[in-house]
Amino acid sequence: LLCDLTDLGVPVGSELLDTISPQFISDLISWGAIGARTTESQLHRELASGVSFPIGFKNGTDGSMTVAVDAMHSASNPHAFMGVTEQGLAAIVKTRGNQDVHVILRGGTKGPNYSEEHVRDAVAQIEKARKGKGFASVMVDCSHGNSQKNHLNQPKVLASLITQLRSPTSTHDYVKHLTGVMIESHIHAGRQDVPAESEGGAGALKWGVSITDACVCWEMTVDMLDGLNEVVDSRLSLKLNLHTRMEVLEEVRSRSPGTAAEVGSTHNLPDVSAPQQDAAAPSPSAAALVRRLSILDRLLTPSILVCMIVGVVIGEFVPNVQHAFDTVQFKGVSVPIAIGLIIMMWPVLTKVQYESLPTLFTSRKLLLHILISLFLNWLLAPFIMLALAWATLPDLPTYRTGVILVGLARCIAMVMVWNQLAGGDKEYCAVLVVMNSGMQMVLYSPYAIWFVNVIGGASGQDRIHVSYGEVAVSVLIYLGIPLALGLTTRTLFLSTPKTRTFFHHTFLPFFSPISLIGLLYTILVMFAYQGHHILSNLRPVFRVFVPLILYFAIVWVMGFSLIYWLGQRSRDRRRYAGMCACKGLDTTYPPEKPSSTPLTPSCPPPHAPQQPEPNFWGYDMAVVQAFTAGSNNFELAIAVAIAVYGVGSDQALAATIGPLVEVPVLLGLTWVALWLGKRLDWEGSRRGLGALPSSSP
Repeated sequence: LLCDLTDLGVPVGSELLDTISPQFISDLISWGAIGARTTESQLHRELASGVSFPIGFKNGTDGSMTVAVDAMHSASNPHAFMGVTEQGLAAIVKTRGNQDVHVILRGGTKGPNYSEEHVRDAVAQIEKARKGKGFASVMVDCSHGNSQKNHLNQPKVLASLITQLRSPTSTHDYVKHLTGVMIESHIHAGRQDVPAESEGGAGALKWGVSITDACVCWEMTVDMLDGLNEVVDSRLSLKLNLHTRMEVLEEVRSRSPGTAAEVGSTHNLPDVSAPQQDAAAPSPSAAALVRRLSILDRLLTPSILVCMIVGVVIGEFVPNVQHAFDTVQFKGVSVPIAIGLIIMMWPVLTKVQYESLPTLFTSRKLLLHILISLFLNWLLAPFIMLALAWATLPDLPTYRTGVILVGLARCIAMVMVWNQLAGGDKEYCAVLVVMNSGMQMVLYSPYAIWFVNVIGGASGQDRIHVSYGEVAVSVLIYLGIPLALGLTTRTLFLSTPKTRTFFHHTFLPFFSPISLIGLLYTILVMFAYQGHHILSNLRPVFRVFVPLILYFAIVWVMGFSLIYWLGQRSRDRRRYAGMCACKGLDTTYPPEKPSSTPLTPSCPPPHAPQQPEPNFWGYDMAVVQAFTAGSNNFELAIAVAIAVYGVGSDQALAATIGPLVEVPVLLGLTWVALWLGKRLDWEGSRRGLGALPSSSP
């Protein structure tokens, strides 16, 4: 229901009853309320301090304002409390505090509290408690205690508020703090009890009549809203102008990313997939980041460097090492390398939640990210590699061809490792990898011919011919086999509740490090395989380093920056709409640039606050897009170069240099991503703001 309403563009308000589900549905809710009986609950105050939408606290059942004001003060400050992960595991959750809080006057056992005196008193108490920080926002509930449980009294409550709003601001300045009303409305008036089974049960209910609190009918609701709309529109047309809205816009834009303590509205409840660190705290040092990693993650970088060095030494000083690796080959690729890649990918693809993938394909989010990925991977990245290859290797055509082949092969294996190390979204990464695999089987052959022969100007023996069968076999080996193994392993273990518990708590912690072993083994074998060639051709090898390093860095930065930039626009829009709504301003974004003379336009009638654009430009998606675009399928490039030009060719050597450069560069970019995850403003990220994502393969 929430998804259907959101798709219609209808903003949704909801009372938050339990403390678990709101963090999973918060992107579908525009406004929330804490009921009179839970306003005093510390758990609900902690919850309110972390959600990414405005929250209203109802006064106590006796009509007392104290509990609601105390709840506002509590929720506007940071909290740390026990929560659960997506898998239901216990974790510590830390929030920033929610500044968009207000009081809801709902009456009580001592009578209604919607009169001018009550509203003035509520405003005074809020301003005293918040010490001038923030706007003292008051909402009035036309039902419950204010209507004395009689739904026909709701129009009377609203009529009193309309009278207050019509009063001149000079004598009734408090009315600017009235920012909303609540009306209990249904299709038909009244309420009904669920009949007993002997009387027909639920099947005997009257259609369109409430089974909880009594409601006004739809026709009366329209009349009430028309009257309220008329008086609010009159006030807006007298007081508001574009200059006011531009001031709000400038305030939003002045809240620069990276100053999390100033960003009052980016207080979303973190996804607690890993213990969270308060994003308002100073950015930790590199040593602090290292201490938070597991022992395997701390040893990853030095282990890779050691394997690279040992591999080169083996390739140079161990006789016939390359011949030994070539003893068993399949389609021109060494079987030991293929085994290492399969072992590396198996645990990673076992941890992908395939059972949740069908729901991803129903979302607009996936479609947009697929289009972005297609643009980065198949339109932008190949031309960047082509330009860099020609700019840096104009006199080395054979090496240039090998570099171009690397740029055309989109990554379908290592990207899963880099994405997990940096804390990206595993499910979306898997979807994009599968999509790139299919595109690769279709496009790699014509792309190779076009970029090498046509645009690249290759002639004679340098011209290339690539068959679809070679590409399909490579994709099948390096993605199909580990994908089938991962899917089979996950399906077998999740078949029963007992094996499911064993899978999450025992098997995965033991099985996951095997991915790291496979990664180190693959790097060792690759460097040993080409160690002699590298040392024998140092000058061209170092020249090939240049376009590859530039390519990986440029494409990664472009993908990461694009998602962050799109997210920044979304965050500005949401903050602007929220601040305007709190101030009673039109939420249209962006406002027109005002002229040099103040204008007093007649603003359009106020509508319900616009449903914010879903904020799916978080850190985890920036990591997915950056590493998907910035890494390459070196297995395919090497296989094609060997099949077309021979194992000892310059093209094959240049293609082999690709992974030798990619591994240390993307490993460094992983640390850059983790650092930017702490430094930049990532509202709405599924991993949680300021979190150092878990990075164990």
